[in-house]
Amino acid sequence: MSTDGSILLQVEDDDAINTAQEIARNVLAEHPAVLNDPEPSVLVDSLRSSTVNLRIFFWLNGHTHSWLKVRSSVIRLVKFAFQKHGISMPDEAREIVFPQGVHVTLFNDKDLEGEDALAEKRFPVETPPDNLDAVSTKAEAGLYSEAVVIKEQARQAQPLQEGENLLPVASGTADSKK
Repeated sequence: MSTDGSILLQVEDDDAINTAQEIARNVLAEHPAVLNDPEPSVLVDSLRSSTVNLRIFFWLNGHTHSWLKVRSSVIRLVKFAFQKHGISMPDEAREIVFPQGVHVTLFNDKDLEGEDALAEKRFPVETPPDNLDAVSTKAEAGLYSEAVVIKEQARQAQPLQEGENLLPVASGTADSKK
């Protein structure tokens, strides 16, 4: 059984769209859960005022892989690949209006001496983990389909005995007086 799906991504319109498409396609081609037939594709879905929307299409074997887990993995890996290659995924545009204006103070170079050390203490740069390009993370709990586990549990289930009820019977009901 193959399951298809799509993911919508936005990239800045000044980035090379064909490069972004190729980066995403390469992620799909290298992903162990994504099927090669039918071939995955990355299509331009729409053009916005400051972004281009790309839609990623891929297929997987739903018997062995979970659609939600693989989708999570693909999104994470494409985002990482875009960051690595300088492709921007913009935040939604926001406009902030200051009706009373904004007070601005200009400093000269002498006023800023020693400020660099203070800025570094206020805004530490975090070191990214080493495994950003792992196919599956601990949070994704592998890419396998839970259907396999459920089928195995069903296979091991014991049939009910004559008159046995799996549902608890509340005291004071007609069934509890039998």
